[in-house]
Amino acid sequence: MKDMLSILVGLIAVAVAVWQMWVYMGQKPNEVHTYNLIIAIAAIVVAIICGIFFMLGRVNKQEEIHITK
Repeated sequence: MKDMLSILVGLIAVAVAVWQMWVYMGQKPNEVHTYNLIIAIAAIVVAIICGIFFMLGRVNKQEEIHITK
């Protein structure tokens, strides 16, 4: 369950980051607002943290391997 939540939050954060970068890059030079860039950077940080949590949950899980498999 924790893995799915991490994936979901990470994907939402990536979508928000892409959307905010799209808005930031589409602004006219005389109307630039940096809050879109700050939100995009924060969303990327959240996505990276979610990716780290997902990968840390996968490491060191010991599964039994049967000889018959």
